[in-house]
Amino acid sequence: MTKAIIQMNQLDYVAAFSRPALSLWGDGARILQGLYDSFHGLHQGLNDITVEGDPAHPARQSVTVAIKPNAYYRFRFDRVEAQMVNFSDAHIATLPDILARGDRWLREAIPSLAFQSHVLSYSSHSRLEGAKSSNVLASLTRTNFPMLGESAGAGIIYRSELPTRGWRTQLTIDHSLVVPDGLFVYFEVLVNADQIDYGEALTFARHLLDGAIDSIGVRFEGEDKS
Repeated sequence: MTKAIIQMNQLDYVAAFSRPALSLWGDGARILQGLYDSFHGLHQGLNDITVEGDPAHPARQSVTVAIKPNAYYRFRFDRVEAQMVNFSDAHIATLPDILARGDRWLREAIPSLAFQSHVLSYSSHSRLEGAKSSNVLASLTRTNFPMLGESAGAGIIYRSELPTRGWRTQLTIDHSLVVPDGLFVYFEVLVNADQIDYGEALTFARHLLDGAIDSIGVRFEGEDKS
């Protein structure tokens, strides 16, 4: 089993509303108070809340709460977004609570609100212990173009569906462009549903990714940076 020592990683969450949250349009005080109160204890006060965008274009407006040490939660009128960068297992364990806090605020503020979809995406660049990305990629595809020279191994994009859950997934494995001879992994899950159990969904998505990576003889190491 080849160890993939993670050098950088990122997790993104985007949840689109079925209809824009226009009942909050023009009510900046309500939005700010709701986000401030919902994430109390996770931010350091108003300095961690940022209002951005052009008032003439609702789709470009947003309110972002910075969550220490490495995350944010962003409200837009058509969706919400969250992100964690260079996180450890301990850090990502807090994400379900972050998403649940935002969910509670939105549904209390707009009782008719419903989500159209949830997208979770994970990406990482890793250094391979005792191996190169070409060693891993060589086993993924036999397609070759001799006229182009010696193959360094081709990346793959693998799309799949889990009908029992209503999930669609995409897994990309390729050479890292930022870690020499390293491995790039991107994994995305699309859930077309109003409500999901954030903790269970994150845990199961992680189970799927780890299983897929394990099947090609690679195991992630080094995410526990706490």
